[in-house]
Amino acid sequence: MQRWWKGLRAAMGLLLLIVLVPLALAVALLLLVFPPTGLLIVFLCSPRFQRSWRRLRYEWLIQRQIEVWRFVWYLRARLFPPAASPTSRALADAAAHGLDHNVEVLLGRGADPNTTLVYGIPAVMMAAERGYDRVVRRLLTAGAHVNARLPVLGFTPLIQAARNGHDEAIRVLLEAGAELELEDVYGNDALVVAARGKHGVAVALLLDAFEKQGRKPGNRLRALAFATKNADNEMIRLLRAKTSTGSLPQEPPPGISR
Repeated sequence: MQRWWKGLRAAMGLLLLIVLVPLALAVALLLLVFPPTGLLIVFLCSPRFQRSWRRLRYEWLIQRQIEVWRFVWYLRARLFPPAASPTSRALADAAAHGLDHNVEVLLGRGADPNTTLVYGIPAVMMAAERGYDRVVRRLLTAGAHVNARLPVLGFTPLIQAARNGHDEAIRVLLEAGAELELEDVYGNDALVVAARGKHGVAVALLLDAFEKQGRKPGNRLRALAFATKNADNEMIRLLRAKTSTGSLPQEPPPGISR
C-alpha cells in the first residue's frame, strides 16, 4: 500500500512538473519579448482593478436580474391580466404619459388611483419617476398610496423621483408624508440614489426633510461615499454639514439603480 501511494505521489509530481515548467518558461519568454505584458499583469492583479471589476460584475448581475424580473412580470400580465376596469387601465396610461387633464377626468369617473401598469408599477410611481408632479399630486389627493412599493425590487415613488432628480415631484411626495428611509432590495434609499445621481437639489430637499423631523439619515455614509466618488464637493459639503458625520469610507458599497 505504501509503495502504491509513493508511486502515485511521484506520478503526480512528475505531471505537475511537466505542466508547470513549460508554462513558467512561456510566461518568462512572454515577459521578455513583450515588456508591456508584465505591466498589464501587474495592473490586472492590483487591488484597485479588482475592486472595480467586482463592482462592474455586481452591477451587471443586478441588471440581468432586473431584466429577468421584467420579463416574468410581462408574461404574468399577458397570461393573467389584472382585474382592473377599462377606466383604471386608461388612468395608468394617462399617468405614465403625464396627461394631467385625462387623469382628472378618469378619477372623476371612478378610476382606482392605486392602479398599476403592466409590470406591477403603481401609476403614482411612474408619474413620480418621469417628473409629472401635477399628476402625482392629483393621484395622491385621490387616495393613492404615497409609499407604494414595486414588487420584488421595492422601489417607492420617492426613490424613483430622487433617482431622476425630479425636485417638484419630491416636494409633492414629502408634503404628502412620504417615508424617507424606505430602502429598495439593494439597500438604497432616496438620499443614496439622489447622491449617486449627482442631484444636489434633491439631496438638499431630503436633508431638509430629515432635519424637520429631527432625524439623521441612516444611510448618510453611503450617500457621502457616492458623493466622494463623483468628486461633487458641493454635495460633500452639504452632506457633512447636515449630518455631522466623521470619516468617509474609501470605496462606496455596490448598488444599482434601475
